[in-house]
Amino acid sequence: MCRGMQSFAYAVTINLVIGLIIAAVVNKPDFMPMKPEYAAHFSSPLIAFGTQCLLTGVTSMAYGVVIYLLAIWLFEKKRQKDLR
Repeated sequence: MCRGMQSFAYAVTINLVIGLIIAAVVNKPDFMPMKPEYAAHFSSPLIAFGTQCLLTGVTSMAYGVVIYLLAIWLFEKKRQKDLR
C-alpha cells in the first residue's frame, strides 16, 4: 500500500510540475496543458486538470503496486530456486 501511495504522489507531482512548466513556457493566462476535447467534458479547465492529475495518480498507483509485487514474486522465485 505504501508503494502505491508513493507512486500516486510521484505521478501527481510530476504531472503538476510539467503542467506548470508548460504553462510558464506558453505564457498564456488561460492555457491548460491538456487536449481541448478532454477539457470540454468538464465545467471548467481547472476541474479537468485536477481530474487529469487524479487519474494519472490512480493509474500510477496501480502500476506501481503491480510492479512492486512482481519484483517481490521474482525475488522469492529466485530465492526458492537458490535454496534447492
